[in-house]
This record gives sequence, structure tokens and C-alpha cells, in this order.
Amino acid sequence: MKKNFKITYLKKSQKFLDKNRVITENEIDDLIIKFVKKHFYSVDINIDYKALQGNLQGFFRIRKVIYE
Repeated sequence: MKKNFKITYLKKSQKFLDKNRVITENEIDDLIIKFVKKHFYSVDINIDYKALQGNLQGFFRIRKVIYE
């Protein structure tokens, strides 16, 4: 299973990442890739995410990696 996709950030998100270096952009990219594998391809990866509600319905929030 080899799929290619590109991760881009909104200007506001990029600004946040530039100011707050608690987590790097590469770490966020890895979390997004793990989420995509688990949610869309049903690969058994330990990542916890939550579907948002209200006006953000259809979006997800990654809570944490359970075990790495």
C-alpha cells in the first residue's frame, strides 16, 4: 500500500507552529499520516482521535499516540 499525498498548513497554523516549538512540524506530519492510515485504510495503529461536533462536524482532533 503506497499512496502519495501532500500535507499543507493554513497560514494561521504555520504561524502557530513557528511560535510554539513544543511539537515540530515533522512530528505533526507523522501524527497526520498515522491518523489517515487508521481512519481511511483501517491499519491497526495506536492513535486516539475524536470527531468534532457542531460547526466543525466532519473534522477530527488527534488526541495522542497511545503507544509508540
